Amino acid sequence: MATAPIPRPTVALAAASLLALTAALGACTGGTPPAGAVPTPKTCAAASAPVLTPVSEPRSSTIVLGSPASGPHKGKLLALMADVDAKAVVVVDIDGKKPLSSLALSSEPGQLILLPDGRVLVAMKRDDQLLVLHPKEDGTLALGCSVSVGAEPASIALAKDELLVTTAWSGAVDVLGLASLDRRVSIEVAREPRQIWVDDDGTHAFVTHASGGLVSVVDLAARKTEPPIELMTGQDAAPGADLGTALERAVNGKKRRVPGEDLTRVGSQGFAIARTQRPAGRLLAPLTLVDPGPKATRSQGYGSTSVPAIPSVAVIDEQTRKVRGIFAEVSGATLSMMEEDRRFSFGFDTGVAPCLLPRDAVVDDPTSTLLVVCLGIDAVVAYDAASVDPHAVERLRWNVPAGPTGLALDPRGRRVVVASQHDRVIQILRLDAIEALEVEPERLREDRIALEPLKGGPGLPFVLGRQIFHATGDLRISGHGLACASCHVDGREDTLVWATPDGPRRTRTLDAAADESTPLGWDGVSKGDRAFLEKEFVRLHGQGLRNVQLEALLTYMASLTSKRRAPRPTDASLVEKGRALFESAAVGCALCHVDGGADGKQHDVGTKTTADRSPAFDTPELRGVARRAPYFHDGRHATLEAILEDDHGGSKGESKSMLDAGQQQALLAFLRSL
Repeated sequence: MATAPIPRPTVALAAASLLALTAALGACTGGTPPAGAVPTPKTCAAASAPVLTPVSEPRSSTIVLGSPASGPHKGKLLALMADVDAKAVVVVDIDGKKPLSSLALSSEPGQLILLPDGRVLVAMKRDDQLLVLHPKEDGTLALGCSVSVGAEPASIALAKDELLVTTAWSGAVDVLGLASLDRRVSIEVAREPRQIWVDDDGTHAFVTHASGGLVSVVDLAARKTEPPIELMTGQDAAPGADLGTALERAVNGKKRRVPGEDLTRVGSQGFAIARTQRPAGRLLAPLTLVDPGPKATRSQGYGSTSVPAIPSVAVIDEQTRKVRGIFAEVSGATLSMMEEDRRFSFGFDTGVAPCLLPRDAVVDDPTSTLLVVCLGIDAVVAYDAASVDPHAVERLRWNVPAGPTGLALDPRGRRVVVASQHDRVIQILRLDAIEALEVEPERLREDRIALEPLKGGPGLPFVLGRQIFHATGDLRISGHGLACASCHVDGREDTLVWATPDGPRRTRTLDAAADESTPLGWDGVSKGDRAFLEKEFVRLHGQGLRNVQLEALLTYMASLTSKRRAPRPTDASLVEKGRALFESAAVGCALCHVDGGADGKQHDVGTKTTADRSPAFDTPELRGVARRAPYFHDGRHATLEAILEDDHGGSKGESKSMLDAGQQQALLAFLRSL
């Protein structure tokens, strides 16, 4: 893909913002500090001598570890954690097991990285900025400068003399100069990029994606992407392959695997990636393999099987970029281990809770162990990193406080430090437990550090709703182990079209859940209210929630609304031409999509498939539509261009396919501006 040009930044001071940005291409200055912060020089530059240096290879996570070279905390292990609910970054003395300080920020911090030069970079998702913090010898943090990056920075990586930042909403990797933090180029990748890892030579980067089943490969020298690595498996690619399926695929010329067809599963929840040293050159990507079912059939719930989602670990050869292992089987050993746990019902006897929402991973090379933090079951699971199928060889697991999102390795102390953001607790895990194959509960409790209590912060309904939204294996939600977050990744969508009792249904975003004019489903039963959730629990074979739990879940869903708008268009006149077409009676888009939104009604526009029970569907919201492919209820169109080239069965007004090339470009420009 081509690189996207970087527009010349404008200088803006927002009076309502606690942390305003003043940035120019090739330079960086600071913004207004949060209320109560001590005024300090706002600089991007590193100190002449770093106060805090990383204890292992710098990597991005919600928690990072460093050790001071001087001062009262010299030689200690300090952790810096993103405290989302407090909108702060906290510093914790891991050896002394106590919090040291907290720095309030303008909004929720995302991932952090501690650079070798001592600077701490914070991804500020809502502000579209990287924030620079400077550690001080007394264990506090000084606010440095802020720099503009693409929309929703997610992960940060070091590549020689440059920094790489994945931007989830923009779908890109931004490249910044390491010293000055000047933004040099933005390289377009697939949608929803998350973790990024750079090879030893600093020539290529590998990027995971929250949805889509891909790992993007970026040529850093050429500033472009190479063919992505597909994380799919099918019956013909799995151990014990079905010869009949393989032959059928060969005879019918099915070269490309499609999720849901021929029992093909596609990767989802791609938030993490790690690399092994023993054996060398193996990239490990924990993920969930999803079977959405074939579009042409109706199902009894979501997907075609009783196990719609299965945890796995993709094994990728770093040099060849080939997938060496990705397995969709649930082993007999796993089944026998799962008999005791009755929270889970997958259509067979189950037991050990599967890791369906992996969020971070590191490799402990001395023991060849892959450590994965699992949101949804509040656990850290240790797998055999050297195995052909790491997920099949689980060595150990630790239960940790609620909401684990990140972990950091302390090689010298043989520890792993886990950030449980929902409970606001740091958990220390001792790696000697891996060799002993035993977790000591008393030691686990002793190695737990609670952050200072919040003053204010989110209320109980929000906290309870967040827990319910991310809970996998909760029979109130689903009889198949799925959580709300399984399909609505970060409150959005998994890009999949699921087989349902009513026909094929593309997952809809929850990003507009607070807007009662925007339907959550496709079938005219929901306006952001309880009816939608109650119907979903039935489809998921869940038992349903009590009133208080249901209201809590709706409270959390309402918070997912980002109100994010598209970036300012480069050709405003073309957008205005598109707006005129959109609102014209001849084209008729605005008849249903008022101001780019939804009219809250059902319409028959000729898109019914043979599997659909009804020909009419709710009008979808168009704001942010450029980043929500595929399109229509059955995902029939992969691009906006394809929609305009098809009259999709008889739309009212002039057929979109009758627009000339110039009109199509104008209408596309307007849609992308929403």
